[in-house]
Amino acid sequence: MNPDGSLPSGTHPSPEQLAHLIDSDAGADHVLVEHLAGCRRCMGIYAEFVQARADQLASSGSPGWRPQVVPVAAPVTLPSRRLGARVPAVAAAGLAAGLLVVVMTLRLESSTTATHRAIGTEMRHDAVGGLIYAPDLPPTPRGIRGSGTGDRTAEALTALTRRYDAGKASADDSFWLIGGFLAANELENADAYLGVALAASPADPRLQNLAAILAYKRNDLAGATTHLERAVALDPTAEALYNLARVKDATGDAAGADALRARLTKTYGKSPIVTWMAEAGD
Repeated sequence: MNPDGSLPSGTHPSPEQLAHLIDSDAGADHVLVEHLAGCRRCMGIYAEFVQARADQLASSGSPGWRPQVVPVAAPVTLPSRRLGARVPAVAAAGLAAGLLVVVMTLRLESSTTATHRAIGTEMRHDAVGGLIYAPDLPPTPRGIRGSGTGDRTAEALTALTRRYDAGKASADDSFWLIGGFLAANELENADAYLGVALAASPADPRLQNLAAILAYKRNDLAGATTHLERAVALDPTAEALYNLARVKDATGDAAGADALRARLTKTYGKSPIVTWMAEAGD
């Protein structure tokens, strides 16, 4: 830095300075805060530090954490290269704080996406020879390197369970948690969460489909049929039609199964499930 505390023109803070900013409890460095507010390069680096710290604390079971940005006590002015004017440091800190909220939101979404990807992969593996979880999750065989997916699924389920609040959970939250337990064959856990979710949202076709998968895994074909017929009545999705056809095959109702497959093909054309059916000869 220059003797006056400013950054030399055309330079950026060091990674060490940005990392220190995350946990600053002595008040934010306003020069860094202002720079961070206007520099995508440094915001990207800072975001990585934020994610690493959040992941570290999440894995240790620590309660929620947020990066600290401490506003200054008085509106000291700082030069602004972007605006060609002098901007109050409080405004710069406020802008950076807003950006940090955006960064944390984006990183949480990224973490959630990765969690859903891990669960979705396990659902696709589990659907081979079984029932399908969602229209965009057709069956896929487990590869030679599939042994590592179990660890990723366990980690994803741990993350979902920690964040799950039955009183506030959305239908999507319930789908991924319960579906993940089913795909991992943790049927007791799936049953416990599913009972609560169905009691709250009995008209959710995705939950009815998950209930059918649970029944099917327990060799309860009558129960699977009941849940799938409810799901189809609520919303005849590709997975509900496919799954009901498979259950009817298992009960010996070949004509009913063929009629459902014909309806599925006519309604959903080149959807992932129909495409998979054609390729697998199912």
